[in-house]
Parts: sequence; structure tokens; C-alpha cells
Amino acid sequence: MKGYAIVPTYNDMVRALATSETAPLTDVYSAFGSNAASLIGFDGLHPNPSGYQIIADTFFSTIKSSLETTTTSSKATRRRR
Repeated sequence: MKGYAIVPTYNDMVRALATSETAPLTDVYSAFGSNAASLIGFDGLHPNPSGYQIIADTFFSTIKSSLETTTTSSKATRRRR
């Protein structure tokens, strides 16, 4: 069995673990989608520049949605003495 054949099963296990731990998950596999072959470099293992950009964008999106908080605009009032 080729290593890439177990990726979907492995990803399902990681996804289940992240869910059970309520941990944010960055799903690069899904982000690559059907374009995965065109996002892998000449060595057949590591991403090419476009693939790395998708990875960065996907992580940034996860960070924003997991950690970013919205603030409400309110004017601070000062009491005069």
C-alpha cells in the first residue's frame, strides 16, 4: 500500500481527535482538494510555491476564525471630580 492511500483515513482520525479535544483544525488536505497534484513540487512530496501559499492561507483562515475576537466600539466616559 502506498503512503498516500492512507491519508484520508489518517485525516479522519486527526479530525475526530481535534473535535474531541475542541482544538482548531487546519485541513490542508481539503484545501488542496482536487488540485493536489498541481500543488506538489518536482520531488513529488513537498508543495510548490502555490501549494505553500494555500497552506499559509488555510492556516491564516483557521487562526482568524479560531482566535480572533470582535470588539465593540464604545466610548469610554470619564467621571470628573
